[in-house]
Formats: sequence, structure tokens, C-alpha cells
Amino acid sequence: MTESNSKRQKAAQEQEDRISSLPDCILSHIMSFLPTKSSVETSILSRRWCNIWKDVSVLDFSDESFEFVKSDHDDMDQEVMDQRFKFFLTFSLFVNGVFSCLRKPYQIGKMRLSCTKSLVDNKFCRCSIDTRVRSVIGPDLKELDLILDDIVVIFTYYLPTALSACTNLVSLRQAHLIHFL
Repeated sequence: MTESNSKRQKAAQEQEDRISSLPDCILSHIMSFLPTKSSVETSILSRRWCNIWKDVSVLDFSDESFEFVKSDHDDMDQEVMDQRFKFFLTFSLFVNGVFSCLRKPYQIGKMRLSCTKSLVDNKFCRCSIDTRVRSVIGPDLKELDLILDDIVVIFTYYLPTALSACTNLVSLRQAHLIHFL
């Protein structure tokens, strides 16, 4: 009985991983349905998976995928704002790291950028968002989805006029979550 169990285990180990045997373009397409953070995390699975996420044409960034200390929206004192900004820095470093590793940064077909937990009203945040939006502007961009937390009512982000050059753009959404203080 023990011998047959060990034979089964050995046979199971020898079976090929069907997902890993798929071509890179199919794996990259599958990853396009995942949040970008999850796609990047697949790189630790094996050498085979190390660079596959770099070919995705869909980017989905959300600061909700990072573990931030929850802030109380009813009490937006300076300490809370400083904490949110630190969270935005962490999130921004991740997003910048992804863009610096992409093989085809201008061949992005869809990008979702959601900053609902960390955004504060300052020049760095506006410049960061603007840089990311400008990074995906190109002939392949079909969908752009920006979800910005308007916790500080005076926070305003204007879409770059260069978006008008995206002739294939079929969906553009800019949402602000408004909290009443």
C-alpha cells in the first residue's frame, strides 16, 4: 500500500503544470484580469513566471491593495493627512516600479488608477497622477479609469489635453469620491 502511494505521489510530481506550459502571450492575457499588484506577485512563482507580467496591456492600480492604517474621515487633522501622504508615497513607489519594469510602457490598452485611501491635496500627488496618466497616452489606449478620493474638497486634477490624441480611446472615467466633513 505504501509503495502504491509513493508511486502516485511521484507520478503527480512528474505531471506537467498545465498553466505554466501555456504561451507567454496567453499567460499575460490572463494576468490582465488581475490587479497589477497580483500580476507582479506571480513573478516569485518560478523563473518561468519572472517576467511574464511585464507584457500585460492592462494596468489596474489601487491603493486599497496596500495595507494602510484606516483613517477617520471625520477628523482630518494634520497627523492624519501626513499619514495618508506616507501611504501615497508607498503606493506611488510601487506604481513607479511597475512602470520602470514594463517592456512596452506605451502599449497599454487599459489603465485603472484608484487612489481612495491615500490621496492628499499637494503638488506631489497631482504630479504623480499626471505622470502615470501621461505614461499610458498612446495609440493603444482604449480605456482610462481614474478614481480619486476627494477627501480634501479643493483637490482638483485636470486631465491632460494630450488625451485627445488617443484616437482609440472609447472609455474615459474620472470619478471623485466626495466625503462630507
